[in-house]
Amino acid sequence: MEKDTKRTKSETFFSVVKNLFFLLLVLQFVPIVFSSFKGILQDSLSSKVNVGYVTLNGDITDSAFYIKKINDFAKASDIKAIFLRINSGGGYSGSCQAIFNELRKIRDKKTSCSVD
Repeated sequence: MEKDTKRTKSETFFSVVKNLFFLLLVLQFVPIVFSSFKGILQDSLSSKVNVGYVTLNGDITDSAFYIKKINDFAKASDIKAIFLRINSGGGYSGSCQAIFNELRKIRDKKTSCSVD
């Protein structure tokens, strides 16, 4: 009877060792699988279109800075849209009109180029 219990203890020991070996073997490949999965996931979730973002805060008194920023976005080939966020109580009508006219020029250029 003692031989049977010894045998089962040794079988149990070798079974645990075998399971640990396979676990370590699997754990070696887990980082490779997750890194490739991470790359695939990032590619699928990342936006394919870049958008220029311009924020106008406060009174609009000088349009030169905003027009330069808008034109920089318009010249960049990877920028497909310009998002203009305005948080203003008002400003000079000439500056506002200049920004509006610049956006309209860009819209006319970009839409006329992309329509077949």
